[in-house]
Amino acid sequence: MQEVFLRRCPSGGTVRHPDLPELQEPLPVRLPVRPEPTRPAVLRIHLQSGPIKSPKVPWMYEPQLVDQNNDPEMTPFTSCDNLEEIKVNQSIKRDYSNSDYTKGHLNPVMHQSTLEDKTATFTLTNIVPQTEHSNRESWNVYEHLVNHTLSRFCTGDAFIVTGVLPYQQEKWIKDNNNNNRVAIPEYMWSAYCCTKHKDNNVALKGSFPFPAFAALGRNEAAGDLVPVNPQSSELNRHYAVNLISLQELQTQLSQRFNSEVQIFHRDCQPG
Repeated sequence: MQEVFLRRCPSGGTVRHPDLPELQEPLPVRLPVRPEPTRPAVLRIHLQSGPIKSPKVPWMYEPQLVDQNNDPEMTPFTSCDNLEEIKVNQSIKRDYSNSDYTKGHLNPVMHQSTLEDKTATFTLTNIVPQTEHSNRESWNVYEHLVNHTLSRFCTGDAFIVTGVLPYQQEKWIKDNNNNNRVAIPEYMWSAYCCTKHKDNNVALKGSFPFPAFAALGRNEAAGDLVPVNPQSSELNRHYAVNLISLQELQTQLSQRFNSEVQIFHRDCQPG
């Protein structure tokens, strides 16, 4: 992993936007998220692997975000929890039950191979408010395509970085007292890196380019960065996912964050 992520930093060492979590260890699933009240994770890095059925596990929270001396193991929500303490630095289940948004995985279940790793994706720090159509349809289709492509053509480790673009004029899930609780993303984005793969000409047939490729998708039915797809159904066209190069995605992110963004070290070029 050190060959892919600069100085053991999954962000590549050049992401400086304050909303991005400060990542200390290049772990495939569990990544510390800097405590920041009422905000979901903005970025997740994981190691792509094979399919196993999705586990039926409860939603969890991160105790160390309540108190840094707490056990770092993710903990299921219970009726005995002090939600007022928990919700200071992370979202709680009630935030989503009071909204029209689904719980959208940044690090998807389908990209994990072991039961332990799949279970680890069910922490709310790995979740962003995602519209049902984006979550169940257009973005879900993209995640399956990536899984299929990497499983078929990538012969080494495949690394995926997934994140969101918040609205420029912030949009929030609010609680019953009209307090801002969870920031709603305008777009979902993702990029993969695989430096060891089958011949590129073979991989390109009905698949995505190597060693890196990316996507930017609408979370809601509007947005200038992703054009409407006129060939899709009436509903799908407004939740389009635009397949783009890694360089194009980095340009879009840099412009929105007003700071240089490099997702992979040397743009995932081997050598």
